[in-house]
Amino acid sequence: MTSALAAELADEKAMLTKQTAARQQLDAGRLSLSELEDLNAAAAPDLDDAQQRWYALSSLVERVRSTADLAAERVRLHNAEADEEASNTKRGRDPEELRDQAANMRDQEAEIHQRIERLQGDLGGAGLRRAEAEKAFKLSRIGWPNSPGLLPIAVRAGKVGRSSRG
Repeated sequence: MTSALAAELADEKAMLTKQTAARQQLDAGRLSLSELEDLNAAAAPDLDDAQQRWYALSSLVERVRSTADLAAERVRLHNAEADEEASNTKRGRDPEELRDQAANMRDQEAEIHQRIERLQGDLGGAGLRRAEAEKAFKLSRIGWPNSPGLLPIAVRAGKVGRSSRG
């Protein structure tokens, strides 16, 4: 009977030890989740910025497409006028004016292309920051303390001190 009682007390002690360890792991997980939620909240403005840049780029692409369509239409009309002028021997628009107009269109196109390149670079950076934040969030689902790849992201964001490395 005493051996049964001793075995039962040992089982109870082992259960309490396991329960304490489980509570500690739960507390650590909650702390990690909280830190990751803070990182996610910190990344939200970058995501919004990336979305705004995406819409700006889409708008610029549409403007470039429209400008190209307009230029093609003008070329077609110009060729039609040139053919008509050649057949009727009428005087068309001043060639110097056409050259100036074409130069202006090329300048506008170059400016639009430069802006597109700049915004694409900005979008790429925002996409990388978003990917890091998403990676941090995903890693939080599998247990961050065991995921050393997340620690540099957290340290960079200023959310975890260097002493938190385990």
